[in-house]
Amino acid sequence: MKRQHLGILVVLVLAVIAAPALAGDCILLKSGKYHQPGPQNGNRPPNRNDFDTSIYVVQSENYDKLIYSMKIKGGKAAKQTMDISKVDTVHYWPKPTAYTAAANLMNSGDYAGAIARFLAVAKDRSQRSWARTYALMNIALMYEDDGNLDGAIQAWEKLAKDFSRSRYVPKAFIQVGLAQLSKGDAEAAKRSFERLGRLSGLPEGQKIMAKYYMILIKEKQGAAAKNQSLLRQALSEYKALLGKTEGDTELAEVAILCRLGIGTCQLLLGQYDQALAFFQKIADAAKDPAVLAGAFIGLGDCYFKKNQWKDALLAFLRVEILYDRNPEMTAQALYKSGKCFQFMLGDGIGEDNKIRAKTQYGKCASKFPGSSWGRLSKEAIPTVR
Repeated sequence: MKRQHLGILVVLVLAVIAAPALAGDCILLKSGKYHQPGPQNGNRPPNRNDFDTSIYVVQSENYDKLIYSMKIKGGKAAKQTMDISKVDTVHYWPKPTAYTAAANLMNSGDYAGAIARFLAVAKDRSQRSWARTYALMNIALMYEDDGNLDGAIQAWEKLAKDFSRSRYVPKAFIQVGLAQLSKGDAEAAKRSFERLGRLSGLPEGQKIMAKYYMILIKEKQGAAAKNQSLLRQALSEYKALLGKTEGDTELAEVAILCRLGIGTCQLLLGQYDQALAFFQKIADAAKDPAVLAGAFIGLGDCYFKKNQWKDALLAFLRVEILYDRNPEMTAQALYKSGKCFQFMLGDGIGEDNKIRAKTQYGKCASKFPGSSWGRLSKEAIPTVR
């Protein structure tokens, strides 16, 4: 069963499929208004009447700027640029028939068919660059949703190579790094995050995000080596970066990630009560499903370390059932809930915990075979007796 909602993937598909029927591209700003020609500028989506005299055509969505032109009837196109941080979504029109067919297959849950169609779009140099870029990104996101980390890495790398100035190259480097972490390869992840930091002309907010990911690598390496000194360094750096980003609406995502990082470091350093309080505070305030997933994974880890199996189990199940948005978090929740059931053998809460433990491990191993959590789950199944 495919998930019906894939986060950014759905947004991108809607941006293309649900675009207004007009003979030009439509630029939706983060302010909620539309950037468009005509006297009605910004108050509503444009319609055909707005384009009697001029239309916008977007040439490129770069990670630092949007490049577009306003074609004036009977005159030459005037090229213009806009700071990409002001842009929410570009609605492109007309839509290629091949892209629409691929998107329809994806929305129906036919990932294999959609990937084949999107690959054809990505290879077709007669298509506009946005269609080829979005095709590769949708391929990567479908592979991620299916737990195929190698396929996702390949698609993200292809996007970064073929469209090196694209708005989505920073995301590509981040997703490759996170996929490598899920595979247990911190060094490969580090190389990907370093590429993010080296991008020429990268906006300041994304430079700060790159710094966060380098701290994350330090945390992961400290955890793997059980290196308390490295974990304390990561904790200190998370706190310093939080101090620079907290209260800045443009950097809110970095601040949230730093808070989750602080709680994780406290947990890994054995400061269970401090970490528990920290994660609970995040969970109480958060609304974003991804943030809530991170907070409840942290809470579950804290309860598990305190041998409170049932409380830990409830936290992990909450991630699996309510906040199933991030494949990495879902894989963790499945494996760790299996561990809880296994540790609770003889202390049942209804059904046989052996069966439940094997069920959770089995789901993780089958859905996320390329991740470290999937491999751990596969190894754990024979140990349930």
